[in-house]
Amino acid sequence: MRWTPRVEHRILTGLPAIAAERTTVLVTHNLENTRVADKIAVFDDGRLIQYGTYPELAAREGEMFADLLALQKDRAVPAQRKEA
Repeated sequence: MRWTPRVEHRILTGLPAIAAERTTVLVTHNLENTRVADKIAVFDDGRLIQYGTYPELAAREGEMFADLLALQKDRAVPAQRKEA
């Protein structure tokens, strides 16, 4: 099966029902996918450096999860970016 946006959507929307009452590990580089997780563990170089919910980790400016999330959301073409 090819991993397309439609396939990804089906998997992620079905994950809560499939994973109910189970420990499930979701490995992803698309941090928006972690919204479905009860808890998120962030590793760097094999070490656990952050742990919490999506809102908790996203709010921690200057820390890895929030920084990477901001990079993923920054998809504007350079000419369209608003300069601070």
